[in-house]
Formats: sequence, structure tokens, C-alpha cells
Amino acid sequence: MRGAVDFEPQTRGRAVVASRPMSPRLRCPSRSPIGRAALVCALLGCGDAGQGIEPPSDQIFFPSGLALDPRVGAGEAPRWLFVASANSDLVYNAGTIAALDLDAFFRAWADVSEEAGSGRLFFSQKEGIGAVGAAVSDAAPCRRIAGLPQAVECTEEPFIAAETTARVGSFSTVLRAWDHRTIAAKEADPSGYALRLFFPVRGDPSVSFVDVEGGLSGEPLAIRCAASADRPELCALDDRTRFLRGDREIRRIAREPNSIFISDRLAFVTHNDVPEVTLIGLYGLHNEYTKQDTFDPFAPARPIVLDIQRLFGTASFIGGYGIAQRPCDPGDLDGDGLADNAANATYVDGVACARPLLYAANRREGSIVRFSVGRITPAGAEKCVDVADLDQPGAILCEDRLQLLDSLFIAGYDPGTTGTVNLGALAFSRDGDALYVVQSNPGALVRVDTSLDDRGETRDITTGIVELCSRPTAMVAFQDGASELAAVSCYSSGAVFIVDLVTMQVVDQVFAGAGAHEMVHDPRRGFLYVANTLDATISVIDVAPHRPTRFSHVARIGLQEPYSG
Repeated sequence: MRGAVDFEPQTRGRAVVASRPMSPRLRCPSRSPIGRAALVCALLGCGDAGQGIEPPSDQIFFPSGLALDPRVGAGEAPRWLFVASANSDLVYNAGTIAALDLDAFFRAWADVSEEAGSGRLFFSQKEGIGAVGAAVSDAAPCRRIAGLPQAVECTEEPFIAAETTARVGSFSTVLRAWDHRTIAAKEADPSGYALRLFFPVRGDPSVSFVDVEGGLSGEPLAIRCAASADRPELCALDDRTRFLRGDREIRRIAREPNSIFISDRLAFVTHNDVPEVTLIGLYGLHNEYTKQDTFDPFAPARPIVLDIQRLFGTASFIGGYGIAQRPCDPGDLDGDGLADNAANATYVDGVACARPLLYAANRREGSIVRFSVGRITPAGAEKCVDVADLDQPGAILCEDRLQLLDSLFIAGYDPGTTGTVNLGALAFSRDGDALYVVQSNPGALVRVDTSLDDRGETRDITTGIVELCSRPTAMVAFQDGASELAAVSCYSSGAVFIVDLVTMQVVDQVFAGAGAHEMVHDPRRGFLYVANTLDATISVIDVAPHRPTRFSHVARIGLQEPYSG
């Protein structure tokens, strides 16, 4: 198992020093992976050349996924930002999942104050930050950015809990956190320890996971996974969900798993170039978790593929991208103290909120599929059994199945002679009455009316569109007081467009970095974190309405030196 590390950065003057041992860093003329690897090999040797070069545990390279630690109470700021590095150029023999200490990062470059009575946070750049191009170190990790006097960049090594970085497969995509505690456990301890991070891996078609423990109140942080038998430093294949019903003799999930959406006890995965959706049971094959469950929250059942369905048509090159679930009123309909809109053991046809209603974007066409999940239940003399007992009279497999409802075309911009319409990320409004769709080609954000008609069916009519940059793909929706905004990243230009979702107008655009893609919103601090895949950096964009730097790029984690190998 991966070990734990006691990582409590401490402020000494204006520098941040970590309590973990800090080894001298080998600085290459450039920070490119190839340059670093060549120098390390020349000085120290590379060990077993057949296994390749081990990835750095304290650096970011090709960041593909971000996830904030959800183990926080109301009004608290998350301490940990988890980062998936995809190893997309295959310089190393693995990708990584690392934990970045946001508390330490903000202490390193900003003085933080809280306005009395309002709880609003203000951040001002510390005095003594290094000049543009200044050398950085563990004691002085930050310097100013040329052309951005209000911004700083900080090398990432002092803020990453390197000893607990997990090494995983290459070409990982998004990163999603799943808090798998029971409702009672969450109420008893809002900052408990049960957390699992899921991420699709394209290089080895699978959905992998690591477990996170500690790191909140002085206890050491640990990112754990089952160790590989031949390479103890690498997460084993046992922590990859790859086969239908867990049986390699049946079938493997499709290539190019790209996006994952987690809804209660289920996960839904789209594949970039394959018209299938994969359904994963997060509590195992037979959904061991029930409303009366007493399972150990530190050891949930192993996730398993429950179903694979072709939802996007028959063309083999057509695949899916963004997935979103329409929110419903979390009412307690049966008086058991639990929300009844969650995907549980009972599914009722009829109104949209009676069972999970999901939308998935077609990556190669301007259409969206609507689908749900249904559970096969016994009737009459039928009974639920395992596969081994299917020869018994009345035996059936009582399992979840994907159910295609219909599809709808999005009335976005016509690509003309520029190719076909491509769709990207999806996000619903807070009330579920609007769906926002990123159109990648031509670049736009489309609003679809998903309010319910008199029959309880969604209307699914395009009601608004706003032009954006070229080839946008990722999006995160967030609240700004009473308003709802969306940030849409543009991979080619490196810009992030901020859109008012009520007026469907672009209110600002901010340049992040080369290959800007995945984003997360930190509501307590009022920042967006943007993974710049090609820069190997993470941009910090201020979105708080009460600060003068709103919609500004104020900081960057990692030194921006793209293509400098």
C-alpha cells in the first residue's frame, strides 16, 4: 500500500518550509520532462532501463484532471487540490495522482484577511516576492510574472505531498471525487476520511481509482492503492475497472474512456470515439449498500462494470463527451429521512424526477442522448440470483441497466464548411430548468430549456446561444451570489470565457495558459483553478465579486516554460 506522509508546511518569515525532508532539486536549463530525465539519468543512472523513467512525485506534467477535496464543513476552504498528470508524451513510465496543499500555496504568495461580519476573504500579494525570472527554491518558491504585475507564479514542488503521490496509468483524463460515507456518517462528521478519486485512463482502457485518507487536522495524508506485484510503486491492475461484471471472459470496456459522471452509487462513462456508455456500480455487482447498511466506510465494495450500451447510434467513430444529471427536488417522499431523487433500488417510470435523468453530449454530432437507469426486479415466481445459479427455476439477474430514452439535436451554430458539429461539456442550472452545452465547433455555449411541461416531461428546446472562442470543450458552472456563471476553457487559445448564464452574454475572458482545459471552482476562496495541459501549470483566476481583481489571472502553480526541451 502507498504510505502516508505528515505534510504540515510551516511559515518562517515570508517563506514556506515543509516539515518533510526536502532533497536538493536538480534544475535543468529547461524544466521540460525530457531535459529533466536526461540530466537525472546522466548523474544518477536510470536503474532498470526496461521499466523506463519513473515520473517525478513532486511535479505536474500534462495536468489532465483536477478535483478539490470535498471533505470540508460549511464555509470552509478545501486544503487539498488533487491533480492528475497524464504523461501524454510518454516520457515517463506512468502518470501520477498528486495532492497539492492549497493552504501552503496561498500562504506562500498572499496575505489573507477576512472582512469582519461578512466572512469575505481578501488576498493581497506579499512583499518580497521574487522579481520576474528570479530563481525559485523551497524557501522562496514564488516570483512575479512578466506582463502580469498583479500575478505571481510559484514552483509546485514545495506544495505537493510527494511521498504519497500515486503512480497510475498514462493518458488519464478527468478526475472526480466520490465521498462514499453513509448519510449518517456525513452528518456526524462533515470532514470525515472516506474519499475515493476516480479517473478514466485512455492508455489502458479502464476506470481507475485511488483512496484518500487523512490530511485534514494534523494527521498525515495518504493516497492509497493496491500495489503491483512486480512494481510496488505502481498502482496494480486490481484498482482498475475494466471488464463487464468483472469477468475478463465476457468483454472489456470500450477504448478511449473520456468523461465520468458520479451519481450517488453509480458512475457513467462516455468514450470519445465509441458510441457506448459504460455503467459502473460503485458498491459492487449487487449494490451491497442499502439504506440500512452498516458497511465499513473505509472499505467500500470494489466498483464493477454493470452494463455497457450503445447509446449514440451505430457509427463506430461517433462517441460521447460531457454527461450531466438533471437535478430534482431532493424531497423525502416516503418519510425515511433520505432524499428520494437519488438512484436507489427503486425506479418509477413517469415524471422526470422519479428516477435519474441523464444527458450525454455526442462528440461528433450536434445531438444529445437522454437516458436513465432501470433495475430488473423479480415478479411472481422469479428470484434474484448470481450468475452461477441462473439454471435455477425463475432465476434472474436483478441488476441496473442503462435505458435509452431519446435523443435531441442542438440548434447551435452551423459549422458550414469547417466540418461537423462537435459538442463538449454539459452543465445544468441549479433548478434543472436549463441545460448548458459547450459547442466545440463552431465555438459556442448553447442553452436548452429543460423545464417540465404539464406531463412532467422536459421540453428540450434550444433557447439561447452565445459565440465563444475556437474549440472550447470543458466547462464549470458556479454561483456568484444570486447569479449563475459558467467558465468555459479554450484549449487552442488558452483563454477562459466567463458567461452570465441568465443573460447568455460573455462578461469577460481571461488568458490562462497553453492547453487550458479542466477547471474546478473554489467557492470559499472565490477562485477558479485551471489545468493548463501544455504548460504543465495550474492557473488561479479570481472570480469573487467583492475583490478588485475579479476575472483576473492572479497566480500560477508551476513555472510556465512550454515546449522548452
